[in-house]
Amino acid sequence: KINPDLAPSLGTPGAPVVIVLFSDFQCGYCREEAKMIRENLLQAFPTQVRVYFKDYPLAAIHDWAKPAAIAGRCVFQQQPLKFWDYHDWVFEEQPKLNAAEFGGKFAAWAKDKGLDADQLTACQSSKATEALLDRTLAEGKELGVNSTPTMFINGRRINFSIKWPNLKQVVEF
Repeated sequence: KINPDLAPSLGTPGAPVVIVLFSDFQCGYCREEAKMIRENLLQAFPTQVRVYFKDYPLAAIHDWAKPAAIAGRCVFQQQPLKFWDYHDWVFEEQPKLNAAEFGGKFAAWAKDKGLDADQLTACQSSKATEALLDRTLAEGKELGVNSTPTMFINGRRINFSIKWPNLKQVVEF
């Protein structure tokens, strides 16, 4: 039921372990899990794992999560590999970001990374990627995602934040 098409991904295509992560850029638990995954997963399992990132902003409680998800999709469309720089930046800056200043900080980040900041700002403000986000949200709802982070490892759902030793154990299994 999970469709990884058009989702940012890391790791080896065709890897025996596939992780699909539904995440919210404004969620503190997602921030910690993202950091754990980026610091450990591919170093420990360089060819055995493929990770797909699915935006799942909880807009009812996070006021800038949806604009951040839309912006991330814009980055992914412009330069797919730069998505992970964006991902890391948003989670790193999460405590300093807010709805009122997100657009300006996003534009400054894009310019700093050598991306077409004007195009990305236009994409983000026009919500050009919102339809893709809506499909991901519908997919998550169909899969029973009701909180973030929620991870599927080879189809098995883990709907809570997981620590590295436990994730490592699951991947090894």
